[in-house]
Amino acid sequence: MASNLEITGNNVSSVPTFYIMQLEKVLARKGVALASCLDKQGLCYEQFKQAGAKMAAEHFIILVNTLVEGYGIKRPGVLLGEALQLIHHGPFGLAIMNSPTVIDIISLFERFIAMRVPGLELHIIEKPNDIVVTVHDLYWREHVHQFFIDALTSALLNLHTSLISEGNSPVISRVIFDYSTEKRGCKSYDQHLHLDNSAHIERFYDQPYCAIVLDKSKVHQPLVNSDKVSFDYAVKLCEMEYEALVVDNITEKLRHFLRQHNATIPSLEKAADALCISKRTLHRQLDKENTSFRKEREKTLMRKALDLLFVKRLSVKQTAYQLGYTEPTNFRRAFVNYYGRPPSAF
Repeated sequence: MASNLEITGNNVSSVPTFYIMQLEKVLARKGVALASCLDKQGLCYEQFKQAGAKMAAEHFIILVNTLVEGYGIKRPGVLLGEALQLIHHGPFGLAIMNSPTVIDIISLFERFIAMRVPGLELHIIEKPNDIVVTVHDLYWREHVHQFFIDALTSALLNLHTSLISEGNSPVISRVIFDYSTEKRGCKSYDQHLHLDNSAHIERFYDQPYCAIVLDKSKVHQPLVNSDKVSFDYAVKLCEMEYEALVVDNITEKLRHFLRQHNATIPSLEKAADALCISKRTLHRQLDKENTSFRKEREKTLMRKALDLLFVKRLSVKQTAYQLGYTEPTNFRRAFVNYYGRPPSAF
């Protein structure tokens, strides 16, 4: 979701604090004590250092807003993303470190992003010469939206730099943001993200979506220092961690199922069958998580609509039919209801 679009009804309730120590370190270099920021909310810093700790979403929003507006740290997400090394990611980092190709790395992010950043969703879209990895924000707004996009983008570019230093070819060609350099004070952002390096990475702001664009001719090239045995082992560990994360979260399971369908979104009956529960049980569990099949189906359709319209450059009519709408007018109405403006407004 672009930060300038109003979307509601998500059930994100907490943020895992995997990287709380790295965040503390980068803030300390700016003269800001993380413990003091949390103390102002009546929170104990020590509790977030425990394994498996989580911070309530409302507290995390206040924290990021405090850093940006109260302390003037315009790029906390960039600072965190650049500080993260593969070792900080546990099994996920081990899988990345040993991935056979860049497309395997991106597929890992697509599959397991929910383990590290709740509320973000990645789509891999093939074009004739590019692989476009779009990043959809399902929940976060304003400063927090930018925090997570910054952290993810800078972490990937940090990884990209490491791969090049090992003797691999540059793969990232462009980065795309849905926020403005003027509104967000991003003039120094290019330097933070090393966008002026020899890889000649282009950047685009004020777009309808966020994305990282890869050179299609290079994403399948074998990576130096990869280890398929270690990669397969780490992926199994990631799958175990993911299953533990979503064991009681039917919404995430449903979203994962819906993401697997590139054409028309499956019906409620098919979704319930795939999740091995009855339609009634699916309704009841989604209701407990403050959502519904209709809402999740609509979100999935509208995120796919952005990809089809602005990445694949399909017409409104082509997009409507590909998403399963019988009439383009019905699709256009749904788009306006969801995003608050027609596709032409972008």
